[in-house]
Amino acid sequence: MPEDVRERLRQLMREGLAKELASRRRIVQGQCAWCGRPFAGTTRRRYCSLSCAQKAYRQRHHDEVLRRKREAYRRKKAWQEGQP
Repeated sequence: MPEDVRERLRQLMREGLAKELASRRRIVQGQCAWCGRPFAGTTRRRYCSLSCAQKAYRQRHHDEVLRRKREAYRRKKAWQEGQP
């Protein structure tokens, strides 16, 4: 980003015009990468909801998620066996 643009952004932030900057964000129609439903969002948005984003994360990190679940289960069982 050019320095003059950065300085202008800093100036706007100091003047309390963050709402103006937010209103300039480009809203586009997109399609959810998980379920395929259409949604309106910023250009960076990939999923229609937090639920779809979580499902996609779990699919991408399946082995890691399973490992964490197994560790949590083992800790719970060990704690329960230690209790009278």
